[in-house]
Amino acid sequence: MQNYLKIRDKFPAYHALFAAEIDKTDYLILSGSKISVISPTGLIISKIWFTGTLISYDSGKSGEFIRIADPTGGISFYIHPKYQDYYPPQEDLVPPLFLSVTGSFERDNNFHHPFRIVLETCNIIDRKRRDFWIATAAADLSNRLNMLEHVISYGDQEKQNDAISEAIIHYRTDRSLICNLGKISLIALNAIQPAENICKDPRDIILEIIEEHSGSKGINIDELTRYSRRHGIGEDLLKDTLRNLISDDEVYQPAPGQIKLL
Repeated sequence: MQNYLKIRDKFPAYHALFAAEIDKTDYLILSGSKISVISPTGLIISKIWFTGTLISYDSGKSGEFIRIADPTGGISFYIHPKYQDYYPPQEDLVPPLFLSVTGSFERDNNFHHPFRIVLETCNIIDRKRRDFWIATAAADLSNRLNMLEHVISYGDQEKQNDAISEAIIHYRTDRSLICNLGKISLIALNAIQPAENICKDPRDIILEIIEEHSGSKGINIDELTRYSRRHGIGEDLLKDTLRNLISDDEVYQPAPGQIKLL
């Protein structure tokens, strides 16, 4: 939780929300060219922080977009040229892999979806970071649901604000809706794996990649780098690990730029 507080202090405008809550959100706040939304739990959102599994990279009538899924559903993020310096290369964005992204809202004339989400930043992460995001989003959702329950049950004026009042009216919030949203956290938290299953040695991961993707001449270092990124292993860690594996006679270089199991 301490790490999350540091992130929240650095990016106070970014909120961690599950796809299922975003999918229910259709209350827009327009202020000039800026767009915010009020979620069913009474949260005013102008920017989101979302983490999940990349499931597609596609092109449509309105441009390119990626779709990312968390355990509760999926969200499409639209690619904007002005942010592309903050994305990994397109050739690295091949499903499945975990991504942590931020996005902002843009008006859409689609009746069923009055807004779309523009991808601002995108980073390839590992399962451990994905699980941390799930825990963060679940804790934030639980706090908002507790606040809603107090307001609905006791008319708690101290906890009530304009956004919560507007959300209760717009989404016709009752205990049934609160219970359904509460199930979102349980669904998502069930996807978190025990710590012993996610703290895998980078050596083992790299050896598995080499074994799985080697051809007769081994695996090209660029390809190995690309696969390693999907597991949250950066270039520096990869280089250090490869040096150790070569020293330990686990792998060798049959040709410049190629790595093969010994």
